[in-house]
Formats: sequence, structure tokens, C-alpha cells
Amino acid sequence: MSLSLYDVTIPVYIHGLENMARILEKALAWAEEKKFDPAVLVNVRLAQDMYPLSGQIQVASDAAKGGARRRRPPRRASPTPRPPSPSCRNASPRRWNSCAASTAPS
Repeated sequence: MSLSLYDVTIPVYIHGLENMARILEKALAWAEEKKFDPAVLVNVRLAQDMYPLSGQIQVASDAAKGGARRRRPPRRASPTPRPPSPSCRNASPRRWNSCAASTAPS
């Protein structure tokens, strides 16, 4: 049985986001019990060097989104363009290869 990257990562993100949803439900119930606006909790920090709750949620969702997104393979480096021939000196570097090819003897 093979283990895929999906099997290793996505269940962890799902579990973490479900836990965060449960914590937010408990925070909402606690705010209603104490009779204050739950929107106040959005800007609360547990420690001075932490993001507020809204930032914590953003980081967790970005991590899940980024980890789940399909990544393209890295692009191969393009070949170095040939220097221009004397007849192509005024051509832009992007056109060096095509200019040199058009002036090359066949």
C-alpha cells in the first residue's frame, strides 16, 4: 500500500480546522454566557507577540489552502541566449536567437 502526500497532509489540516471551529463555537457560547459582544474576541491576543484571533484564523486557513494547492513542477531554466552577430547588434536580447538564426549561413 502506497502513502500519498494527500494522505499525509490533508487529514491533518482538516483536523486542525475542525478543532478551530469547535473552539470558536465555545468562544461564542462563552461570550453569550458573559453577555458581551462576541465581535470583541476577534481582536484579542493571548500574548503580546501573537497575532489577534482574526490573524490566527487567517494563518491556519492559509496554511491549509497552500498545503492543499497543487504545485506545478519548477520551471526549467531557459538556455542562455547567444550573443548577437554584427548584423543584429540593435536587436533586443529577446530577439538574439531568432536574429542570429536568420543571419546564419545555411
